[in-house]
Amino acid sequence: MLPIMVLAGFIIAAVSCSSYQATYHNARGLEHYRAGDAEAALAEFRRAVEAYPEMPEAHNNLGLAWQALDEDERAIRSFRQALRLDHELAPAHFNLAWLYDELDRVPQAIKSYENALDLDANDPDASVDLARLLLREGRAAEALPYARRAVALADERADAWAVLGRALLPLAPAEAAVALRRAVTLDPGDRTSALGLGEAYLEAGDLPSAELQMRALVKADPEWAEAYTALGRVLEAAGRHGAAIGHLLQALELQPSNVPARVSLGRVYSQLGLEEAAAASFRQALAHDPDAAVAWEALARLHREHGRLADAEAAARRAVELEPTVAAFVGELARVVLAAGRLDEARAHARMAVELAPSAERASWEELLRRTGP
Repeated sequence: MLPIMVLAGFIIAAVSCSSYQATYHNARGLEHYRAGDAEAALAEFRRAVEAYPEMPEAHNNLGLAWQALDEDERAIRSFRQALRLDHELAPAHFNLAWLYDELDRVPQAIKSYENALDLDANDPDASVDLARLLLREGRAAEALPYARRAVALADERADAWAVLGRALLPLAPAEAAVALRRAVTLDPGDRTSALGLGEAYLEAGDLPSAELQMRALVKADPEWAEAYTALGRVLEAAGRHGAAIGHLLQALELQPSNVPARVSLGRVYSQLGLEEAAAASFRQALAHDPDAAVAWEALARLHREHGRLADAEAAARRAVELEPTVAAFVGELARVVLAAGRLDEARAHARMAVELAPSAERASWEELLRRTGP
C-alpha cells in the first residue's frame, strides 16, 4: 500500500492567480489520488507545479503520483524538490524514506526517516520503520529508543512491539520475551515474532520455554525450515545432540541453502568431536554465502581448538572484516592472537570486544581481557 502522506487544502500565502491555480489543481490531484486514479492525479499535480513551481506540497504529491506509476526515480526527484523548497516538510522526508526503503537503499532510507522524526517525533510509522532498518543493519542499541517510542505512541500495534522485542533481543533477552509475547498476542499470525519469542527464551536461558515455542512452530508449519533450525539450536544448547542433528538435517532438506542450519550443524559435530564433519558443514555454509560472518567465526573457532592458528586467524579476520561491530567475532580474533602469543594485539581486540558486547555478555570478554595481562 502506498503511503498517503499528502497535505490537502494547503493555502499559499501569496495572493496571485498562479497560486490559486496551483491550489486548485493540487486539491483536484488529491481527489484523484485518493480515488486510486494515479494518472489523473499526476496530470493535476503537474498542472499545480507548472502554475506555481514554489509550492512544495504539490511537488511532494507529484512524487506520490510518480511512485504509484512505478516511476521511482522521478518520484525521488519530486520529493527532493519539495524538500529544497521546504526542508521542514516532514511528509516529504517520510515519503522519500519509504521509497528508499522499498528500493532497498537502506542508508538513504535511514537518514530520511531520521529527518522525518526530527520534524515529527510523534510519527509511529517512521519510528517503527527506522527501528526496523537499524535492526537490519545490526544496530540494535540505536534502534531501541525508536522502538520504545513507537510502543509509547501506538501500544496496540503488533509491529511496534515486534521491533522492540528484536531490538532488546541482543541486549536484554528477558525483556525481549515480554515485548515479543505482546506482539504475538496482538498478531497471532505473525510467525516471525513467534520465532523471535523462542529465540528470546533461548538467549535468556529458559530452554524449556524455548523448546515448547519452537515445537509449536514446527507443528503449525511442518514445511518451515527456519522453525526446524531454531529448534535444532535449542536442542544444541540443551546438549541433546542427536535430536539437534535430526532437526537441523530436516531444515536442510527443506532448504539446502539454509546457512544458519549448516553452521549450527557444524557446531554440534564439533561438540561431538567430529572435526571433519564440522569443517565440511561450515564450508558448505560458506559455499552458499561467502559473506556469512557467523560461518567464518565458527570455522575460526574450530581451527583454533585444533591448533591451526594461521587458518584460524585468517577466518577470524574475515568474520571481523564482514561484521566489525559484533563482539563475538572480535573476541574470537582476540582468542586466536592470544593463542599465538601476541599479547598486545590480543589485548586490543579483547578490549574492543568488551566495548561492543551487550551487558549480559560483557563478563566473558572482560575475563579474556584479564588473561592478556595488565
